[in-house]
Amino acid sequence: MLKLHVDQYNLFHFDLHLLSVQTGNQELLVHSITARGRYLTLPGVFIILGIEINSKDTFMSRSYKLRGFTLIEILVVVALIAILAAVTIVAINPGKNFADTRNATRSADVNQILNAVTQYTSEEGHAIGDLGTIPACADTTDGLGREIGSGEGLVDLAGTALVDEYIVGIPEDPQEGSPEKTGYFICLTAGGRVQITAGFAENDKDIVVMR
Repeated sequence: MLKLHVDQYNLFHFDLHLLSVQTGNQELLVHSITARGRYLTLPGVFIILGIEINSKDTFMSRSYKLRGFTLIEILVVVALIAILAAVTIVAINPGKNFADTRNATRSADVNQILNAVTQYTSEEGHAIGDLGTIPACADTTDGLGREIGSGEGLVDLAGTALVDEYIVGIPEDPQEGSPEKTGYFICLTAGGRVQITAGFAENDKDIVVMR
């Protein structure tokens, strides 16, 4: 398919300052061509709408071709994406962020347990012994005390008057806890204060509250 574009012309005498002929994916540019009548002179012969065109002037030809990516270019882009992804993961460190979030939950849990215990014992007629056998912190090998839970030999706070009236339920460690073994420990300090410890704190953090 051919397309003819003419900048300036008169009815019978053509003064062409720029002639552009397009055929397929090629474009032919012709400069300063003068023609009379129905005939234009161009290299070669073209028939456009019944008009025969010959030329003695020069022209330029430009080809337009689609060019895809080479294999090396694709591999370079993939490598850069992999490097950026690795740097982002290291910077964000999702494992540490998740651990910090669980530690925040543990801190809130031990404070809830301690608040419930101290509120219970602060009322007249209530004693810490009503909640079960709570050992002295110094008498335990790890200093944590005895684990809270319904398991055998543990301190079952869920089966006491503590629940419902002073706390909705006994919290459990967000990763290791269960009703039988909550992951939280209770003991009495040398000064007689109640100590609650999160036994599975992460990132080398100690989560201990006492009152």
